[in-house]
Amino acid sequence: MVWYDIIQSLYDYLKAIAPTRHIACGALEPGDVDLSADANGLSGAIFLIRDREYDEKIHHGGEGVVTFYVENWVRSDNPDPLDGYTALSAQEASFREVLTTWFYAQQQVDTNTVNADLINLEIDETIGDADSRRPILGSRTTVQVTWSKRT
Repeated sequence: MVWYDIIQSLYDYLKAIAPTRHIACGALEPGDVDLSADANGLSGAIFLIRDREYDEKIHHGGEGVVTFYVENWVRSDNPDPLDGYTALSAQEASFREVLTTWFYAQQQVDTNTVNADLINLEIDETIGDADSRRPILGSRTTVQVTWSKRT
């Protein structure tokens, strides 16, 4: 399934780049993950979560849209809430850069790891995650990828 290929490809790309301490697939409990900096200075977590597929047309190979969530999580023990927002904002910006680089890599034949042509990438919205409880802060970004396997 294309949704799986997309999430697996992005997961592998994120693991190779290592923008955060933890990268996982699925809706994990952020409090169960050590978000503090490791020996290399990496902190935070990114979770990739499947949402839905729609507008799927299966004639002549198929095409459609995959929607998934990306949760960014950070920890800030600083009593000033702005410190946590600063860390979260920086991690979100870093993720967007990596997401864009991954998408463009999928446009090249020698670096495409998804079993489809990726036509468009959109960020629908980013919201504060409802599970945020200081000192842990998170956001949820809705990502849409339009794909095609037209023959």
